[in-house]
Amino acid sequence: MGKSKTFEILKQNGVWGALEHIIDKKAHKGGIYALLQRLMMAQILRKLDSAHSNEMILFCKKHHIYTTNPTFLKYFAKEYDNIKLWLASQSFLEKYANHPYPPLLNPNTLDYEQISPQIAWELNIPLPPYYKFIYFGSHASGNRRLNHFVLNCGGMDYIRYPSSSKIIYEKYWEQILSYHYTMPPPLWLFVYPRIYER
Repeated sequence: MGKSKTFEILKQNGVWGALEHIIDKKAHKGGIYALLQRLMMAQILRKLDSAHSNEMILFCKKHHIYTTNPTFLKYFAKEYDNIKLWLASQSFLEKYANHPYPPLLNPNTLDYEQISPQIAWELNIPLPPYYKFIYFGSHASGNRRLNHFVLNCGGMDYIRYPSSSKIIYEKYWEQILSYHYTMPPPLWLFVYPRIYER
């Protein structure tokens, strides 16, 4: 019988890490888990920056950021001044003032290589802008054939069988950053172009 992810986290990170995992996993249901998540987040922020912790806690509440992930909270505390400057900037107000999920850091100046997809998800950062186009498919529309063609031309695959929007986002983030954009299409595609004309 396989061991649960919580048990693995318990072995690696101890009781506190396992508790963070359980709370973050179940907080979306509300109730005691959501309350514990907010209390733990406030406690972590107070340890990281006691001078600005109350201001950061109110900011997180306003922007619906609730997590006990210490990596994210360290990054958030470190970048808090930049986040405030970006949200007060004219370019933010022009482009994202009425956006339901505005990016909390400027995507145009962000170094996508230096930020993890988990942190980017919490800060509403759009996917890295290193792609030319995106296509969407539907059942029985030739979607798999087009996907096969794009893959053979050196393109990226779409994410199959998603379990959550966050996981899809993280997989696309990793896939986009690991993709080699200077790679030309394979030579055989020009030698045998009629393979994909059916």
